[in-house]
Amino acid sequence: MRKSSTQFWCTITGVLFGLAWWLFIDICIWDKNRNNNKGDMKSIVSFIPGILGTVGFFFVNIIPKNSMNADLFGKELSTFRRFIMLIAFSVTFSSLISSFWIFFAKYSSKNYTLWAGFVLLIQSVLIFFSAYLFRFKRAVDKYPQFYY
Repeated sequence: MRKSSTQFWCTITGVLFGLAWWLFIDICIWDKNRNNNKGDMKSIVSFIPGILGTVGFFFVNIIPKNSMNADLFGKELSTFRRFIMLIAFSVTFSSLISSFWIFFAKYSSKNYTLWAGFVLLIQSVLIFFSAYLFRFKRAVDKYPQFYY
């Protein structure tokens, strides 16, 4: 049961992550075609939450869960890995906060399309959930060969 549960959650996180970026690409194309290359998505600000979320996704999931134990790896190495996890959590939360900020500051005005901002918000939420589902729903003991 544990093996199929791990496969299920890994599949769900992959679907969420892929759906997030698919929605972003879709809204970029929709906005470009709708506004004749003068759309809302031309600004680099629209790309920041998704990129930060993706970087945070990799940072959160690159450090194995069992490597932060000070008894096995020494105090210095485990402290360094905990610090990296703190940075990773900060990056993912800042991605989520920045998407809300951009949505309310930029896309809630009448000059911009509300739908584009809403999709950016949904993209960040999906990447955020996929990062933490992938981190906390995997079973380490069933697949030890994938953890260094």
